[in-house]
Amino acid sequence: MKLRLKKLVDKKAELSRTFEYMGDLFVLVNLTIVPPVMLSPVHWRLQYDKNPPLDMKINGDTGELSEITFFIADKKINSKKHALKENKINHGIPIFYTDLWENSARYFDEKGEINILRDEDCLVFNFTDSQDSELVYVNPKLKLIFNSDSFIDGFILSNLTEQELSVLRRASLI
Repeated sequence: MKLRLKKLVDKKAELSRTFEYMGDLFVLVNLTIVPPVMLSPVHWRLQYDKNPPLDMKINGDTGELSEITFFIADKKINSKKHALKENKINHGIPIFYTDLWENSARYFDEKGEINILRDEDCLVFNFTDSQDSELVYVNPKLKLIFNSDSFIDGFILSNLTEQELSVLRRASLI
């Protein structure tokens, strides 16, 4: 992955998180940092499987993460304990390098994989199989995963509500 963490801003983040049932084996998930940062947005998109891409909206001027939108689709989510080492945990709002968008394009697309697993009241989304990762605690609902070179490697949706789990059950994903 080419989206790289530049630094963390030490401030509290409120997060709006929605799970929307779109049909059997199909759920739209949207995470928005409140208030959303909407100045000159740029998008990092990860194309995986045959689904619409995972889209991370970032403030193009500051590099601050604003929103993540993606689909959980096509296959059941495995339930098992995640193997990430949580010995490196930082807190804050991620600021990303914005040099991927220097040619004035608003979208940067990459192809990759997303491995999803359920660990009790969490969903873990890994882009690689790296076990030596750094976690960035954005708020109680979201942790971002970075590899040892500070590139995005996934995220964890924590403290899933009964309503969110119900949407996943209705879509036959869990």
